[in-house]
Amino acid sequence: GPAGASALNHALALALRTHGRLTLLHIRHTSDAGPTRNGLAPVSDLLVRWGRLGEEERFADLQTRLGFSAACLDVPARSVSAGVLDHLAEHYFDLAVLTTHARSGLAYWFAGSTSRRALRRAHGMTLFLREGLRGFVDPQTGEVQLARVLMPIDGKIPVADAVNKAKRLIERLGVTVELRLL
Repeated sequence: GPAGASALNHALALALRTHGRLTLLHIRHTSDAGPTRNGLAPVSDLLVRWGRLGEEERFADLQTRLGFSAACLDVPARSVSAGVLDHLAEHYFDLAVLTTHARSGLAYWFAGSTSRRALRRAHGMTLFLREGLRGFVDPQTGEVQLARVLMPIDGKIPVADAVNKAKRLIERLGVTVELRLL
């Protein structure tokens, strides 16, 4: 859906600019059969739309030229939130990109304590994108349009480390932003 597309837009744009490894999580219920589709097809489709990949070119053959790699993991879980939380707790990553669903059937990301649990259990930074709001990646071109970053600091995490990680990420994106600490 649109929320998942926004997260994919942001994650792919970030992976392209940082020359990182993009891992898509395909969360399915434990009783469902495994995936029968190419989990990286949405990545290829975006790369074609953004002019980074020709329609006849294969993404797998171009990962070296594009400067990043991608994989899709099939994660059986009892719910989407459980699958994501378990994966965040068990795997190292630099940045997780998650969409929050305000006032919808999946409102648990912000309405409940899932987002707080995700942040506490995560072994890396987490970017929450709120559904229905314009993100900082243009979905048609993949261009980053980021002008301001707000970092809420609660005193429970090392502030200098968090600020330095955010600054390094912003520098790798190649944008100039106003950084505010709250």
